[in-house]
Amino acid sequence: MALSACGGGKSNEPIGTVAAVSGYFGSVATDEPRATLAGRDVLANNGSAVDAAVATAFTLAVTLPSRAGVGGGGACLVHDARAKKTEAMLFPAVAPASTGPLPAAVPMMARGLFAMHARYGRLRWEQTLSAAEGFARFGYPVSRALAADLARHGERLAGDPEMTAVLLGPGRAPLAEGTTLTQVALAAFLTRIRSTGPGDFHAGRSALEFSEAARLSGAAISADDLRRAIPAWAVPPKVRFADEEMHWLPAPITGSEVAAQQWRRLADGGEYRRGGAAVARDASPVDAGTADGSTGFVVTDREGSAVACVLAMGRPFGLGRSARGTGILLAGPTDGAVARTMAAAMLINTNVNEFFLAAAAAGGSDAPSVLNGAMAASLIAQQPLDQVFTGLSPQRSARANIVACPAGAPRKSETCGTRADPRGAGLAAFPGQ
Repeated sequence: MALSACGGGKSNEPIGTVAAVSGYFGSVATDEPRATLAGRDVLANNGSAVDAAVATAFTLAVTLPSRAGVGGGGACLVHDARAKKTEAMLFPAVAPASTGPLPAAVPMMARGLFAMHARYGRLRWEQTLSAAEGFARFGYPVSRALAADLARHGERLAGDPEMTAVLLGPGRAPLAEGTTLTQVALAAFLTRIRSTGPGDFHAGRSALEFSEAARLSGAAISADDLRRAIPAWAVPPKVRFADEEMHWLPAPITGSEVAAQQWRRLADGGEYRRGGAAVARDASPVDAGTADGSTGFVVTDREGSAVACVLAMGRPFGLGRSARGTGILLAGPTDGAVARTMAAAMLINTNVNEFFLAAAAAGGSDAPSVLNGAMAASLIAQQPLDQVFTGLSPQRSARANIVACPAGAPRKSETCGTRADPRGAGLAAFPGQ
């Protein structure tokens, strides 16, 4: 028996083939350029939005360790066009059962991303981690985003000789933009996670080894803590907006809850009609940026599926200490103060199963206003995406990334666009259009 198939705008190449897709194949926007390119390459290989989100998140754990890491956690909104479903995956880093000299959290990122991939991934798990592993093993030039965080917060690594040797230069001077950074120990652990999945990291030999490595660094993360760390799917709260529904990350991501309350109040009171985007972007006090240890990103694919994620290390570079010999920075728990620095939302028309907008903001307690300001500029003021960040104060610590399809996707994908916050040093990629 022989089968063949063809279709307009779709590739006949096997899923995972390099450059398998031609034409529009989605978008990615993050706070770090190499993470954006890693997600773009997965989309170009016919990966789903979740495949690209997994690749993007793991790459951020390597190229922006100040704000994301295997030792930390996060949360994602996922809209799957095939399943016609929008869900939230919650994997915040939690405190262990016992306390040690170092108040480190139980890592959750790998297990949370694996759960997303198991439900909505299209490529093999190993394919989604190859870029991050390669950057860690073979090195990459330090981006402007990481160089800025090293200059501002690099002293937090001074108590860890291993991370000082990796992330700080001679005389403990922060690595400058363009300096090649290699993380061999982290690459070795990523190889394990790539080849065996996070199961071994949480319930196998790697769990025992990581627990011992954490103990040597002063953290009381036991193998039982790792085994009991389970991510959870949740139904996202919704706010009606015109004919669509705005979905929000639920608790414990309190920044998103605050953003939803602000958006509902603006909508119910008609304030957004009178005050426009200015009302939304000024709703929260300015955060001067004392706890910018989190980041957010958005991904869409050509089928109209989308992902909006926030990732956190607690404070910049987490606790400034690694689990000895692993290259994995230990994060603080995602407590109330950390959860307030993150927010994400997604606009979906559930009746016709079309995607319209996704945005994620992180890096400061003013994330709700930054998120709502950008969304209101796009949805209410109907400004072009290159103007939605106009008016956001440079003093605000949080940064946002956004993708919008004003006429809906996938039906009118040609109307889609994406932007990274120009106040940061990220990158938005909208290839194939």
